[in-house]
Amino acid sequence: VELESLKKEVIEKQELLSQAAKAFQLHEEQREAAARHQQQYEQSLETEKRRIEELEQ
Repeated sequence: VELESLKKEVIEKQELLSQAAKAFQLHEEQREAAARHQQQYEQSLETEKRRIEELEQ
């Protein structure tokens, strides 16, 4: 009986660990996507600044 209880506990902990790993991976993917979006925004901003400078000349 105690062995079955321990097996069940190990399985539950493995499932929690797996969920945590998936959550961490998702977080990393979202962080990378946010960084890409930030970079695209900054590039767009620089492009617009150059266009304004050209029009002002």
